[in-house]
Amino acid sequence: MGRRQRRRLAGAAAHAGRAASRGAIVSCTEDHCTPAPDWCARIVAAHAHGRTIVGGAIDKVQPAQGAAWAAYLLDYGRYMPPLSAGPAANASDCNVSYPREALDAVADSWRDEFHETTVQWALERLGVGVYLDPTVVVFQHREVTLAGWLPERREHGRIYARTRVAGASALARARYALASLVLPPVIVWRVVQRLRARGMTSRIPSSAWRPLMRAAIAWSAGERDGYLRSGR
Repeated sequence: MGRRQRRRLAGAAAHAGRAASRGAIVSCTEDHCTPAPDWCARIVAAHAHGRTIVGGAIDKVQPAQGAAWAAYLLDYGRYMPPLSAGPAANASDCNVSYPREALDAVADSWRDEFHETTVQWALERLGVGVYLDPTVVVFQHREVTLAGWLPERREHGRIYARTRVAGASALARARYALASLVLPPVIVWRVVQRLRARGMTSRIPSSAWRPLMRAAIAWSAGERDGYLRSGR
């Protein structure tokens, strides 16, 4: 089974789960995460304040090898404790919850498959934002191999690019493709800045940095491909 087919199946499964849910709040996590014991109670309390999309912290279970840390830092580093409470650009599908009425309002964005980025962008267009609550916590324990993870990073970069420039002109797509050439050091720099801001640099094993750079290059290549091919 190819990566795209696996992603479609995951998106379809996520759609089925959301569609089958009946509660006023729809909470989401993944199989490589374990919610804290008070996860549900914290989510209910956060939504009681009228916040539409609630995201939370994603903590890394230790010990872990370098590639696993690299994957965590790239995918979830912005949600690493200590996490500041407040508005954010997005929330991770590993720790996010929505009021049912918000999902119903953008049902067309997840009619066949449910992907967090697509849904959250659709809600953003309606003026619905994300609020991060550091008391809503899950523990991430995913292990990865570079052979399986790097192609996944490239594919995710490609999908992100296609979503980002859907309907854009050829000139705009070319500009994005050109900018993607400098993405690898920018991606690593962002990771370092997040760690410094949290005082967590010393927590990261040295074995994480090489796979992290390789993954940044893979993502950049995927973005470039997505921008150049999205109009075809």
